[in-house]
Amino acid sequence: MPPRTGPDAAALPGALTRRAGARVLVVDPDPDARTILTDLLRHDGYRVCGVSTAGDAVRVAREVVPDAIIGELDSPDDERCLPLALTSELGREVPMLVYSAWSFPEDRERALECGARAFLPKPSPFDRIVDLMHGLTAGARGAAQRGD
Repeated sequence: MPPRTGPDAAALPGALTRRAGARVLVVDPDPDARTILTDLLRHDGYRVCGVSTAGDAVRVAREVVPDAIIGELDSPDDERCLPLALTSELGREVPMLVYSAWSFPEDRERALECGARAFLPKPSPFDRIVDLMHGLTAGARGAAQRGD
């Protein structure tokens, strides 16, 4: 089955507003990786949606502002690295964790130079992913708990 190019059903704006906690956008062209990350973060209390491309990420992020993004370094529909593409298209920075199959030191350096706040190679322990997402979304979670 070919990978989907559109947003998952969970990417609808309502999916981001039905759950308590910070809003996280998962961007990964691999449907299995996207599903695993989405399920993991939902289980931890995040409001999550998953998309497969940078174009879908921009469209969803314009509708419902995510508190953080986790995704691959590159997107099949944009020649720029994902953090740079999203910042450029959205006109603002959203904290991003690059979780990538590209795991050489130069890939980590490139991700951070493109604006990612953190980098993890695939595969990484789930608790490490969750810990980094907690750090990236700490302020947003506090606002959600206060009802801001």
